[in-house]
Amino acid sequence: MTKQQVTVLIGPACTGKSTFVQRSKFDYVVSSDDIVEKIINDHNLTYREFFELEFNHPIRREQRSLFFKSVQESKKYKNIVWDLTNLTKANRQKIFKHYPNAEFHAIEFVFKNKEYFILKTCRERYQETGKFIPEDTLKAMFDKYEPVSRLEGFDTISREEALPASVLILDDEDFDIHAPHLNAAEHVKSLKEFLDSYFPYISDLDGYDDVFKENEYSILCAVHDLSALTMKHHNLYVVLM
Repeated sequence: MTKQQVTVLIGPACTGKSTFVQRSKFDYVVSSDDIVEKIINDHNLTYREFFELEFNHPIRREQRSLFFKSVQESKKYKNIVWDLTNLTKANRQKIFKHYPNAEFHAIEFVFKNKEYFILKTCRERYQETGKFIPEDTLKAMFDKYEPVSRLEGFDTISREEALPASVLILDDEDFDIHAPHLNAAEHVKSLKEFLDSYFPYISDLDGYDDVFKENEYSILCAVHDLSALTMKHHNLYVVLM
């Protein structure tokens, strides 16, 4: 008899987990997002209003009840995925008890050094969809994360890059692109200072300093070469707005 296959996705919000699920084939998805979506529609709430409710509010209790029912329903299926953050060992251990004879597979979404872009993606998602996650909550997720280990009981562990083929859009919110008082060389310097500040890992890339030396008088050339460099190493495009 074929064992149940349980895949546990691990990573903060806005790192591409749900996108991964959409392009994969699972029989059943355990997801609190789907339940929250149903509840806010049923009760005519916004995401912000829902998450500001007290833990023991009847609507929050309804959410937990529906989630429990979803977990029970999942036990009828062979290929199950848990699409939650699952950031700590304690969170992950709770999953094992539901499927005593299953094989467990962890997929970790690697987000280190992408925190700034994840925060920005979360803000943009809120503007586009109304899905609300406070920035402090997302930062707490970064800090809360505990690396996954086979010792937890997983049969396999694999890794996905968070936000694959991401686009880092640089605009006036990031640094003063269009400032009339800066000349071209000063714009390029401003770009480098911004990147050094928010992406401390980036200066370690071979060829990083050359991008700015070779393009000292053209910010467009600097962005073009920077995009090629980061895409090669970090699956990240850079676009200047």
